[in-house]
Amino acid sequence: MSRKKVSVIVITYNGKHHLKECFESLEKQTYKNFDAYLLDNASTDGSSDYVREIFPWVKIIRFDKNYGFAEGYNRAIKMVDTEYVALSLIHI
Repeated sequence: MSRKKVSVIVITYNGKHHLKECFESLEKQTYKNFDAYLLDNASTDGSSDYVREIFPWVKIIRFDKNYGFAEGYNRAIKMVDTEYVALSLIHI
């Protein structure tokens, strides 16, 4: 049986200090058929640049304004192309 592809979307707003632990944890998952996304809700702390440099396998979705939790996720979910989506909150 093949495992379904999952998009894991991690939302943040100025939560750079949490991202290392989060993405290191995702790297250790035994379920490997996933794409990881950082959903950056217009952070000003360098979150996107940090993830792009340290975790180049993570795809970046960066908004020009903070859409908050629900609208941010709703917009991001429309941008990914998988049947399953897992949502993770870092900091809003």
